Amino acid sequence: LTKVLDVLEPLRSEITIYSGLSHPAVRRVHGHSNADQYLTGADTKGHGPYQNSISLDQVYAEHTGRFTRHASLVMSTNGGVGGPRGAQTQSFNREGRPIPAMNKPKQIFDMLFVTSGKEAAAKLERSRSALDLLHANTQSLSRQLSTHDQQTLKQYLDAVR
Repeated sequence: LTKVLDVLEPLRSEITIYSGLSHPAVRRVHGHSNADQYLTGADTKGHGPYQNSISLDQVYAEHTGRFTRHASLVMSTNGGVGGPRGAQTQSFNREGRPIPAMNKPKQIFDMLFVTSGKEAAAKLERSRSALDLLHANTQSLSRQLSTHDQQTLKQYLDAVR
């Protein structure tokens, strides 16, 4: 391991470090502008018809997905797919089409942990009640905070909800 990765030494047998993942055909593209090429290595060119290929995570999902509840989780900060040469996702299917990324924590949580049916509805209602109680308790705390801290607390509570 390199010096930067020394902290991962206790996990060495449980992780795989990839290196040399350079895509010569896309080196001319700014690093944050090539999300659509990062896991595909496809040269989508800077002009003309847009064509991509399957992303590495989806190749992996094809082989391991049958052993898991969800074959693949596609997430990003902005969500959706974006546009050609400006993707909001790094995942592409076998035809090279972008797979929409999820970006809402509650949506992701529900997909992973909430089951459907009457039991799930009751659990969700209990959760709402607990959140409403938490919200009521934080209102008195909020009055004691600076404006900036109030905004930070509100953002946190909105994200949790």
